[in-house]
Amino acid sequence: MLESIWQKVAEATPGGTPGEVEKSYVAEIPAGRIGRPEEAAEVVVWLCSEAASYVTGHSMIVDGAMTAPVR
Repeated sequence: MLESIWQKVAEATPGGTPGEVEKSYVAEIPAGRIGRPEEAAEVVVWLCSEAASYVTGHSMIVDGAMTAPVR
């Protein structure tokens, strides 16, 4: 999905390339990389497990700290 976004943004940016758009986006992520789908899935599995049985009413943000400055 992201590859199509990089392409669309690059097309709207004079002289931009998908690789440059991706690099610019990654530079904004404090963790320094794009998360893998498996990482988000692991959070879901944990939340559905007995290990998280006492967790209630919580929004768990899995974004490599990208939104930490505004929380």
